[in-house]
Amino acid sequence: MNEKDYKKLVGDYEKLHSSRPDLYIIDYADGFQSRSEKVREQRFQQRSEDDRIRILLTWLGMESGFYKYKFYEAFKQRDMAMLNNALYETALIEHLDCITDPGYDHSFFAFCVIPEILAANLPDRIEKLIPLENGPSNNGYNAGPCIVNLLMALWYQDENMKETAIGQADKFLSKKLTLIEKGFIDSYLGFLKKDPQMINEGLVELCKGAKQNRESTEDAFTRGFCVEAHGVYNLAHWAYDGELEKEIVMPEEFNFCQELAAYQKENGYKHGELYSVYPEYLKIYETILKTEPPVMKLTPPVRKKSNLDVKRFETELIAEIIKNL
Repeated sequence: MNEKDYKKLVGDYEKLHSSRPDLYIIDYADGFQSRSEKVREQRFQQRSEDDRIRILLTWLGMESGFYKYKFYEAFKQRDMAMLNNALYETALIEHLDCITDPGYDHSFFAFCVIPEILAANLPDRIEKLIPLENGPSNNGYNAGPCIVNLLMALWYQDENMKETAIGQADKFLSKKLTLIEKGFIDSYLGFLKKDPQMINEGLVELCKGAKQNRESTEDAFTRGFCVEAHGVYNLAHWAYDGELEKEIVMPEEFNFCQELAAYQKENGYKHGELYSVYPEYLKIYETILKTEPPVMKLTPPVRKKSNLDVKRFETELIAEIIKNL
């Protein structure tokens, strides 16, 4: 990103704020914190402790506009430490938000949660989201299972999964894919084959795919910052103990923040700190964010397909949060 790219990104957010100030906030304290207090006042009366935590988890997950504000503020100030903190807090919230059943198995994490986890440098969370014992994914959207199986084969260096995942990848690469799907497959397949050129091509595809993404959850601002590419770029540091890291080229695309990537490298790929500073009456959010989520397991298979066991995840997560209060 150059100065022009930063200005455009900030300008895009401010245009979105002008049309939807309720979704694209400018004042964090007046936005998130004041609304959080209203949630507590309106919904906490005569509720059990479990229900109160469940409400707060749901509230955190719903307020995606506040994620964008954090990134906006960091880009506006050109502050890479702040941006790193925003990535960290967003990744924590994304992980905590795994309490809603998407109707898929761990393939669900191909396009969300895992990219944020990797971009924020939280590699220990990978084994909580896609534990080896869950086995290969076979229940997901489009190339999702293939993408997750490639990552699992790489992460666990499992030869059986590697053979299955590469076979799936070869089939998918012969089909029509979105650039984001192709970018993930090329990147992860490149890691499995130890092919830096393939990884580098995948990184560029992810950036270009993000630019073209017209999903309902995307907008001009999110298309201007490709978190997925940052996740894959950071993976080079964690895979094979960084064996390929020096051969991975930092994308020159306008939606890849080269300054952030350099900052994370200079700081040893350590995750950031919490972005938000909560007033005393909202300190419970800090406890929630700092709680380590449980391992995500699968439901028993029905017709050979399983879903994420989000009910079990939610129960174990709430119990852990209450223990930390």
